[in-house]
Amino acid sequence: MAQNAQRVFVVQDTVPPWISLLVVVTIFMLSPITTRIAFVRDASVHLMKRLMGKTAPRLKNTVNILWISQDQRGLTRNTQMSMDALTSALIPINLDTPAITHRLNRPVTLHHVNVDQIPQQISESGKPFHIGFLLWELEELPKSHVKAGKLLNDVWVPSNYVQRIYQSTYRCNVVNMGKGIDLPDVRAMHLNGYGITPDHHVVLMCFDARSSVERKNPLGAVLAFLAAFPTDKTARFILKTTSVEPSHWGDPNKQMDAIRGLASKNRRIIIDDRMLPFVELLSLIKRADCVVSSHRVEGFGYIPAYALWFARPVIATDFSGTVDFCTAQTSHPVPYRLIPTRTGETICSIENAYWADVDIEVLVNTLQHVRANPQLAQIKALSGQRLIRTRYSIAAQAKR
Repeated sequence: MAQNAQRVFVVQDTVPPWISLLVVVTIFMLSPITTRIAFVRDASVHLMKRLMGKTAPRLKNTVNILWISQDQRGLTRNTQMSMDALTSALIPINLDTPAITHRLNRPVTLHHVNVDQIPQQISESGKPFHIGFLLWELEELPKSHVKAGKLLNDVWVPSNYVQRIYQSTYRCNVVNMGKGIDLPDVRAMHLNGYGITPDHHVVLMCFDARSSVERKNPLGAVLAFLAAFPTDKTARFILKTTSVEPSHWGDPNKQMDAIRGLASKNRRIIIDDRMLPFVELLSLIKRADCVVSSHRVEGFGYIPAYALWFARPVIATDFSGTVDFCTAQTSHPVPYRLIPTRTGETICSIENAYWADVDIEVLVNTLQHVRANPQLAQIKALSGQRLIRTRYSIAAQAKR
């Protein structure tokens, strides 16, 4: 029950419009004054406007979300996560969504953009309470991040690792908000198009090449696969990535060229750089017998988290954001040594920055262990699934 004994009905956008129309008419006939209808998706908002002949009711103090282009990169996924979590927590957001229950004592702006863009956004948006949901991977911050730390009232981050990074430089409150994940139920992909049958053992690595090939370090995973299964005709390695220009900054050491060279000589290595719909990507992850992340550093690690959501065995470098959920109980962490970043390997030039170089020998042994012990690997994956579907659910994010 809302304040003043109002009844609140939330109509999801997945409901067909004719059903929404029937619900609205019925509700208002029964109780036209004490009923409020909260539409939580854009199409539903437009439907309500057509039915009621006016714009959606809005509270003065809402959470205004500033974000960037719509794609499948981390910043955009974070934005959708916050929208879902705030809606679940009944906190009004400024996206043509009606206020639902909670009243804020001041307007709030939540920044889901690159950190260097935040100072300009703050200067243009007045004086609400400013929160930055910040993503960064290296333990040293670039100079372009410093000014935002002097302007933000609060910082939210996705992992303990990123929390330590910003706490070491910023004076404002830095909160580990984690992530809120809610994936659709999908079927495991049939891989006939790859020449793969159900009898094949599939090792999968996924990453967005635009995010930096060097940081993701796919060559390490490919070399480990070849060393682990030199003559195994039933083993396959799928590298699911994205296509980028050869001049892109993120592959200074030409890892992708080296991988393509190996794939041309060994058909067990498959490179797929198509831009798959998100549901198809999840379907591919669900089919994998093992998902590998040989990353040098991650702020959180969406792909390992997605794999655990579907109870797929995960092998990951035991460093940075993934350590919060890729533990010895849930997955297969691989040790590493810290090495300095070199000029051109990171998007910003940073002195005294280090990241991980995964132990290839241990990675080889771990790939072999997962292959030889699928039931043990599945037990860990199920433990990881429980963790991701509870601690990293939208409901848990809404509570935070």
